[in-house]
Amino acid sequence: MKLREICNYFIHSMVFSPDLVISPDKDISPDEDVEVNLQGVFINSDRIKEKELYYIELNVFIKLIEDTINDDIVRSSMIRHFDGRKPSVKKSRNHISKKIPKNL
Repeated sequence: MKLREICNYFIHSMVFSPDLVISPDKDISPDEDVEVNLQGVFINSDRIKEKELYYIELNVFIKLIEDTINDDIVRSSMIRHFDGRKPSVKKSRNHISKKIPKNL
């Protein structure tokens, strides 16, 4: 699956549901503290709502978010075709050699 497809599923999501695991696996009383762990997310979009449901593990989801945040596109251009083809998009990236401190 391409990154663009995954992003569209998030943007146009019909289902975005966390996969939560409650620990410990036993009967829980109302006054007992429990640990809830996010394992991943279920997602689909309005275009595939009747056909498919995807599952994205938490580590993959986090990597996807980090890669998107750290993508450094500094310029883009689009050529629109009037013959029915999809537009052509060109992107330019700067590769930053210095990391920005996290405390800023």
